[in-house]
Amino acid sequence: MLDGKKICGILVEHKNDRMALGIGLNVNHCTEDFPDELQKTAGSLDSLTNISWNRVVVLTDILNHLDNYIELIRNGKLESVRSDWSRRCGLVGKQVQIGDVLGVVECIDEIGAIIIQTTEGTKRIMSGEIEIANGEDT
Repeated sequence: MLDGKKICGILVEHKNDRMALGIGLNVNHCTEDFPDELQKTAGSLDSLTNISWNRVVVLTDILNHLDNYIELIRNGKLESVRSDWSRRCGLVGKQVQIGDVLGVVECIDEIGAIIIQTTEGTKRIMSGEIEIANGEDT
């Protein structure tokens, strides 16, 4: 999220002791490039900063940051990575809905689940589309 608009999507899948990470980042899109129904909620680095970005440089920076996190994990600092992820996700303290679960995000737990405080107690969600109370999807 940047300035309240979604510029990126991340998907992590885990199967048979392997993980796959997919990242989609809107870099040099104009507002008009998005379908009408997304123009109020979607953005790009360019459309929100008025700067034309070099996609190779952006990709290189992303890969370097991912490599740094992988090294931290390999060196036994998984909790540091998880804590940073939870803090930076932008969801902690926000009211969200995931499927039929509505509540306030407390944190991301040690295995990547989102922890939500609901009127029925604490819920732990492993996957799903997150809708922030003001209507944004992540």
